[in-house]
Amino acid sequence: MREIITGLTPQQQALISIYREKWLNAICLTRPIDRAEATAAIQLVYQALDLPQPKILFFDSPLGIVKEVLENPYPNNRSFERAYNKFSRQIVNHLDLGIYDQVEEEVYYYIYKREINRLAFKMYGWETWRVPDLWRKIWEGICEVLIDHQDKLYSTFRFLENCIDTIMIRDYKLCRIDFFISAINCHYDREKWHALTSLVRSCGFVLLGEQVCFVSDRPRKLCLDSSCHLHAEGEPAIEFADGFRAYLYHGIRLPEKYGKVCPKEWCSQWLLSEEDDELRRILIQEIGYDKICQELQTIQLDCWGEYTLLKIDSDIDVIPVHLLGISDPTTKKIRFCRVPPDLQTAKQAVEWIN
Repeated sequence: MREIITGLTPQQQALISIYREKWLNAICLTRPIDRAEATAAIQLVYQALDLPQPKILFFDSPLGIVKEVLENPYPNNRSFERAYNKFSRQIVNHLDLGIYDQVEEEVYYYIYKREINRLAFKMYGWETWRVPDLWRKIWEGICEVLIDHQDKLYSTFRFLENCIDTIMIRDYKLCRIDFFISAINCHYDREKWHALTSLVRSCGFVLLGEQVCFVSDRPRKLCLDSSCHLHAEGEPAIEFADGFRAYLYHGIRLPEKYGKVCPKEWCSQWLLSEEDDELRRILIQEIGYDKICQELQTIQLDCWGEYTLLKIDSDIDVIPVHLLGISDPTTKKIRFCRVPPDLQTAKQAVEWIN
């Protein structure tokens, strides 16, 4: 019986950041898929699952998959769930658990929580691992495009929960498995490892079924901020070849009317009609109170020396917005700080800030 791995050598620990960088680069891959390579990879997966080879349908984006399902309902949706569960159990989890049995638990979770998966938890934050945050952002964009089909979209989403986000697998599973196989020399099932790596290297989003397989191309654009959150300013953070796109601000999805405009050009007037609390918070943060005071009506509540207590005369936030204006006697410029709305005088606001 193979000896259990109880620790990492200094050399192996030094390799962790290299593997993390390797798979971060893989996350950002945006070149078009090669359909011949994708077909061969899917055939390997079905062979490893002992399933008959499926009919393969290719699409430029996940939106194409959703349109296909809406326009041509598939009567046996359970076959997609069964195929997905079989893929998870017999390939991904089989490889992962095989490694778990060869290493001490402390070593396994050191890699799982602290190192290899650090990027995954920054980028995803899913409610269930089957529906990662990236897929939810894309799904929200699909719902916006297909707003006239809202009555059908919920059942379609349940159907597409089984869609495999190969970006997520590259970071969440493959990075860890790759490290243990290549750097630690763990034993593994070569056929299933080859099938899995071929799939994630050759495809974008994949929906496996027992008779049919849907494949979406990779995005042509995928922009991340320094914390690996999806983010772009004045342009889509994700964009596919068919024009389907999504705008995101540090991981938070924006409506196109905001996302296509650079934050420096956002208007205070948008706050008057925006009903979403999170979007209002982002607008306030980027526009800034100086600009808001210039563009929206304010009420002066009190003065004390160079300090002025103001209230924005509009419901732009969940609670009333009260600001302390601080005048610089040298430059004559005024900067604003938000203060609690229960403060009655400028002097109280100054004391609160200090």
